Amino acid sequence: MKDILSQLCSGTLSPLEEPVEDSRYGDASALCDAAELALAERLDPECRRLLEQLSRAHQEALSALERDAFIQGFRTGGKLALALLG
Repeated sequence: MKDILSQLCSGTLSPLEEPVEDSRYGDASALCDAAELALAERLDPECRRLLEQLSRAHQEALSALERDAFIQGFRTGGKLALALLG
């Protein structure tokens, strides 16, 4: 337990960088990538830039959501541990 806390504190352990094991994620991600490429091929340069901006903004939003979900899960886990010990 002490080792995992040390890794988490030092930044060598990052749950957000672990691969997603759910095959639905891989399937959905591949579909999004293929659709984005197909759409980009059909767009003029200005629209293609807008699509790239949209894609980057969406990635940032998903990243923030992922971090928030981890924090909320960690807090819930802590509350559960305290309830079990109390």
